[in-house]
Amino acid sequence: ARPRRRRAGQGGPGRAGAAAAQARSGTRASARGTCDTPASPPPPPANTMTSFFRGFKVDKIKPALKMSMQRIDLLKNKKTVGIKKSKRQVAELLRDGKVEKARIATEHIVREDFLLEAYDIIELLCEVVLERIRLLEAEKECPFDMREAVCTLIYCANRTEIKELTQVKEQLVKKFGKDFAARAMNNHNGCVNERIVHKLSAQPPNAFLVLNYMKELAAEYNIDWQPDETTAMTGSRFDTAMAPPSGMSVEAGVGSGLGAAAYRYTDGRILPPGQRPTNFDPQADQGGSRSGGGGSGPGVPARRARASAAPTPAPCRSSRSTSSSRTMMSRATLTLCGST
Repeated sequence: ARPRRRRAGQGGPGRAGAAAAQARSGTRASARGTCDTPASPPPPPANTMTSFFRGFKVDKIKPALKMSMQRIDLLKNKKTVGIKKSKRQVAELLRDGKVEKARIATEHIVREDFLLEAYDIIELLCEVVLERIRLLEAEKECPFDMREAVCTLIYCANRTEIKELTQVKEQLVKKFGKDFAARAMNNHNGCVNERIVHKLSAQPPNAFLVLNYMKELAAEYNIDWQPDETTAMTGSRFDTAMAPPSGMSVEAGVGSGLGAAAYRYTDGRILPPGQRPTNFDPQADQGGSRSGGGGSGPGVPARRARASAAPTPAPCRSSRSTSSSRTMMSRATLTLCGST
């Protein structure tokens, strides 16, 4: 006899029943887990602006501002001492007639004065930012009345010798963003102080200011100096700088003091065959060479000074010493003749 087949649902679970039972057990387990451990709340949406503003710290920018003002005081004292030294140097150059070199040194003095003016303005801006730092902390954007001060400090951070301004710049960039800092660095829409832009510019000062500096220095050190016609004409202009030096004030043959007569006609360059300088006169040159050089070359005063300073032979002490020396020479001559 064949065994009877068990129906699905009798005696044991079939495949469908096993799957259903497993599903029911999983549902109960998940329900128990949900009741035992509460579900974690979903993460908050990422707020990039909030995380960005967390980088700005008042405790860091305040010491940087105070140290910047102390650094400014040190730099001002250092540059003031250097200006006094440069003024004495320019006075000596004007006294010696080295006008072109004095003009270059005078431009350096003007540039140092510009820096001192810029440092005074930066110090004022540091003080106002330090006083209103709580206002900057509370605002998300830079207040309108503080925009010029903040932009100027960012602009000056990489253009001066004030190292602490870089720390101030970093905090301001963290507060107002990189786009704001980029506009400040490029002076977008004239947001930077106008005097700061001019004083820190690489452009040389105009010719009028440089010439008046030279006149004031000559008067301060009691030097009788007046600019020549070309310098006075250039120094009366406000739209150009002083002309670069041409080297005309440099004397020739300074090392040896020779060639005073020759330097009147040539600077040593070889001319084409048969060509002579326009001011060359052979007869005057021969007359000058017979009379000891003649003319007024750069080496003539030095040669005359050396000639005047040459030692003269000392006179004989007495006629008796002279006669005795002559007698000894005659005896020596007779002795040689007799031996021959």
